[in-house]
Amino acid sequence: MNETYLTVSGVVASDPRAVVLDNNVRITSFRLASTRRRRDRTGQWVDGETTWLNVTCWRNLAVNVADSVAKRDRVVVHGRLRVRKYNASDGAERLSVEVEADCVGHDLAYGTSVYTRVRRSEPIEPGRAEADELVRQVELDAMAQDLDLLTDPEADELDDDAGAPEGVAAAQLVGAAG
Repeated sequence: MNETYLTVSGVVASDPRAVVLDNNVRITSFRLASTRRRRDRTGQWVDGETTWLNVTCWRNLAVNVADSVAKRDRVVVHGRLRVRKYNASDGAERLSVEVEADCVGHDLAYGTSVYTRVRRSEPIEPGRAEADELVRQVELDAMAQDLDLLTDPEADELDDDAGAPEGVAAAQLVGAAG
């Protein structure tokens, strides 16, 4: 099967959100903003359009990203490109652009990083088929809610359980700081 792979560098635009599913599968997701910069004819730097992507990490990568990546970090992400259509709460059809990450790392053109190899005492169980479908729905629901908040000036903040899959309590959501 042909897959579309993508490597993109950008800025982590949201706090990474880590979730542990009932079957112990870990998922971490965040928004990535990638803006092209170039010099114009006068030699000045100008920003182009910003590309917004949802990045989803699974299992060991999810655990490591949750422990290592924070909002405003510059990162490089490599993974499979996924574009999905969904219906928003207002009935409009929208597109979701997502990268299912195979690799995530700090962009060393902008800073330094210290690598620490992690040895896990217990393996993280696979369960990909069920978890894949569940996280797709979770991400679509979260994106639909984010879009609704962007268009609703009276919305103050997200609910604590917003985007959490059924059966996952807010206490199971793990912040990037650990």
